[in-house]
Amino acid sequence: MREIVIPELVAAFFLFFPLVQPFIKGLWDISGISWLPPTALLIVIGIFPAYGWRPECVPLFAMALLSSLVFVPPMFRGAVFRPERPVSGDFRKPGLYITIPGLVLLAGAVFTALFFSPAVNSRFTSEGVREVTLRNGEREYFLRIYGEIEPSAEAKPGQTAEKPRNTPVRPFIFLIPPEGGSVPAVDPVCAGLRDRGFTVISYSRRGFDSPAAAGGRTYPPSLLTIRRIWRNFRLGAAREKINAYGRALETGRREDIDFLLPLVTHNYLPEGSPLFLAGYSAGGGALVYRADAGFAAAYAAVKGIIAIESPLWSVFQGKERVLREIPENSPWFTAVRIRAENWFAQRKPRVLVPGTVPRPALPVLYLMSDRILDKSPGKNRYDAVYTALRNAVSPAALAAVEGAGPLDYTGYPVTHPVYRVLFPGTGKTPPAGRVLVDSTIAIITNFAALLSGDGAEALDLRKPGSSVHLESRSWTLPDFQGILTP
Repeated sequence: MREIVIPELVAAFFLFFPLVQPFIKGLWDISGISWLPPTALLIVIGIFPAYGWRPECVPLFAMALLSSLVFVPPMFRGAVFRPERPVSGDFRKPGLYITIPGLVLLAGAVFTALFFSPAVNSRFTSEGVREVTLRNGEREYFLRIYGEIEPSAEAKPGQTAEKPRNTPVRPFIFLIPPEGGSVPAVDPVCAGLRDRGFTVISYSRRGFDSPAAAGGRTYPPSLLTIRRIWRNFRLGAAREKINAYGRALETGRREDIDFLLPLVTHNYLPEGSPLFLAGYSAGGGALVYRADAGFAAAYAAVKGIIAIESPLWSVFQGKERVLREIPENSPWFTAVRIRAENWFAQRKPRVLVPGTVPRPALPVLYLMSDRILDKSPGKNRYDAVYTALRNAVSPAALAAVEGAGPLDYTGYPVTHPVYRVLFPGTGKTPPAGRVLVDSTIAIITNFAALLSGDGAEALDLRKPGSSVHLESRSWTLPDFQGILTP
């Protein structure tokens, strides 16, 4: 996808010449240069529909927009009012106080766009992928199936499909994508797991995921939805009202599981194939809550759960407020003061603390950013995960790749490298983007191999390419160090 640098460089050149025109006498009488910034703006705008959301191009877009506004007056005068008169004077007037800051800003914008340009395509993987559309009332789901499979023409509720026969045991992963980014964000991970021996089924729900995507077409969410997801990501463990939205997301994902998992197991899962459930963000929390003893009995093929960067929003609850009592025989002014203090205390936002945690009846791997290792005061985003880990009754493990940020277990390290700077981990020497994606795939694969039995023979096991912090509780399975050294 490095060809994206071509339109970026063309736009940069179109923005460069108007800035240096005052210092090059031969360019003074070329009035058409004033049309270059608007042309650059159109080029940069065209990058987004052609290559998807490119945050590293936002500074270049802002620079092109600003330059277009600056050069509209000379462009308008030269083209409409006085076409017979050269407009060179318009370019000599700004001088250094416009040109020098403009060149500095342009250099920063171009450097950001080029340095963080993706090394791989951020669009969907097309080879070996099948898409199916499902409906549940007014809800519309887009399934993406990675790997060799022979399902029915289109799975529908209540439909019985002939299962593949005489096929080797190939582990399955039903993967719930992050609500922010959805399937496009995890497409490289799904493709990598397929190449390691899994059949992977992921999906997006129209109107819920940001964005929902199918067939190369995306259905973007509203700006309000994007804002809510962003606020929940930042403050979901700190503010009660915002946390309520995170709870709603986990509830929505549980509804997805209740609808889609029976269809997946009934229509696509070959008999004898081990099934693993993986979920990002609210999806991971929904799986941890859903996997009680009844769930484990109903879905015997499910061998384990991977919760990826899932803070478990539903665990948090507001800490009870402590109100002062008014002592007997206290002066009237003391009673007034205490009542005033209690009034303000009741209206102050409650501090969120972990409450009752779920206890899954299946083995769970919590794959988290290394920010979870920061125990500083106020770093409570992962408190619920640690509480759930300590109270586990089934085998549970925590894995954190050194230097991995909260978005680094998706495909973003290779498709949107700028996110690694915007949302870093705490490691001093973070791994390269490709290493992070490969480490994510390796950890999930190796964890599944510990639980797959004969299905492990179909998996390509590899050691993660970066350092990994591991903890475990109630571990009665083979040595969990196999997650690192298979």
